[in-house]
Amino acid sequence: MRNFIRENSLRLLLGFISLTSVLYGQIYPSYNYEPERFRAIYNFLPADGEQTTVIIYLYVPSSSITFVRDGDRYDARYTFNAGLYERNRQISGKSDQRRVSVGDYRKTKSPGNEYLDSLVFKVVPGEYDIRLSLSDGNGGGDMSLLLSDVEVPDMQKGWSLSNPVFLDSLGRPMSVVPTGDSVTLHTAYIAGESDTFIIEHYFDEEDFSRSDTLFPDGSGRMVKRINLRGISGGNRDFRARIIYRGKEVASSVTSIRFRASYGDMSEDDLESELYLLGLVGTRKEIKRIEKADSGDRDSLVALLWKERDPTPNTPRNEFKEEFLRRVEHANEHFSGIRPGYRTDMGKIYIEYGPPDEIERHPFDPDTYAYVKWYYYSHHTIYTFVDRLGDGDYILWSVE
Repeated sequence: MRNFIRENSLRLLLGFISLTSVLYGQIYPSYNYEPERFRAIYNFLPADGEQTTVIIYLYVPSSSITFVRDGDRYDARYTFNAGLYERNRQISGKSDQRRVSVGDYRKTKSPGNEYLDSLVFKVVPGEYDIRLSLSDGNGGGDMSLLLSDVEVPDMQKGWSLSNPVFLDSLGRPMSVVPTGDSVTLHTAYIAGESDTFIIEHYFDEEDFSRSDTLFPDGSGRMVKRINLRGISGGNRDFRARIIYRGKEVASSVTSIRFRASYGDMSEDDLESELYLLGLVGTRKEIKRIEKADSGDRDSLVALLWKERDPTPNTPRNEFKEEFLRRVEHANEHFSGIRPGYRTDMGKIYIEYGPPDEIERHPFDPDTYAYVKWYYYSHHTIYTFVDRLGDGDYILWSVE
């Protein structure tokens, strides 16, 4: 343990905690720095005959697959398998192989880097289980995912509605939706009558509703921009329904993760927002935001992000997106007695991203559990120590 324990100084310094460790035992680290799992969402569209098209969108984080160096590039291979089951009997199945190649090693580990694939089935309406699996072609193992009790609607007769799907700036379906800005919403419908009707989008548990009156010609797709500002983050059900002559005639729901924007500030969480913005902005910028009223505050926060946008002439702000992804990752992996973004590990992760190498020492004799994070690009090693055995690793040294 080079440069970590010099002549047992750490053991002597922390010796007074030993009784606590004896009484409560070794508590394993509360964070889990495992590769991210792939995610999936699904949608429905009309098909020929009496069938419905089921589209499954698959999101594969780069950290969930194994990259192997090939010259000056890094390659990964994986296979997707998908099966539709009705009462444990397989109705249909598909398999697809993918190969990805990147030139930057950091993209093989970045939580913000993922690959989008899709699989398409055509089935008769009914209730199905969708079983998905991913096999790593470079020996990284297998992962599986079950989407149970998926109700496939009849998109041919009467009133019907696809699941609402959120699209990014390139028109691709999103599995994680930011709530601080306007986003594009896509919903397909079949009209049962040649008359005006209303499509409403809403959350069950929040005061949020968007209604649109449509003039149908039988079927169509509604694509619109909606503002999700103020909506809380987390895994949520986002719903759509058709109202015709005052009655609900069709409905659908999308279960999706919403990511709260830390530029979307309110008085209740102002302190937390300022803390996070302080990881990005200068002291002068944060002081101005802190002293401003709510209206000016929004403008100042928007300016803070705009000045750090690496591509100001495009709709996306990649710097802000990466920052929010890192905050979300810190909260998911390092939370314990404190929110993940307030832990030492969380702060280092948010500032520098994923380490190039992690060295874990949970059970070394004569010392407490500790972890080393190696960042080769700036020649730095961060050592975190679980001093109290409660899984809260504090920053102990920087080499």
